[in-house]
Amino acid sequence: MSYITQNNAYTKYPGVLNDGRLFTDYTQNSIKNEKIKNDYGIGTNLAYREFLVKHADTIMKRNFSEMTLLNDTPIFVQETTYTTPHKFSGISDTSRPKGYSESELKSVYLSREKLNDLRKRKFIV
Repeated sequence: MSYITQNNAYTKYPGVLNDGRLFTDYTQNSIKNEKIKNDYGIGTNLAYREFLVKHADTIMKRNFSEMTLLNDTPIFVQETTYTTPHKFSGISDTSRPKGYSESELKSVYLSREKLNDLRKRKFIV
């Protein structure tokens, strides 16, 4: 199957795009809105806004699945690669968490901060 872009990691899936080219629908919004109002028997704009807010997650999932079926693209859920940042306990903490990278600028800054920390008188109880 041919896609707009290719996915380097998973060849049977389309490329990962952030601009939505694979899922673009050019139907007029007014037509979509009137169809939703008629399908669910919504009369006023206030009731329609409340309906959209209450069912936003369901509507987004349905739109996504309809566009994947329409464009014949398999559903691909990308794994989350982010993690929470490591929190150091202080300036003298020498632990190096996974993903920590040394740099010249960082080491100069940290050595200056360690020297400044040594100048301060420690509070003794």
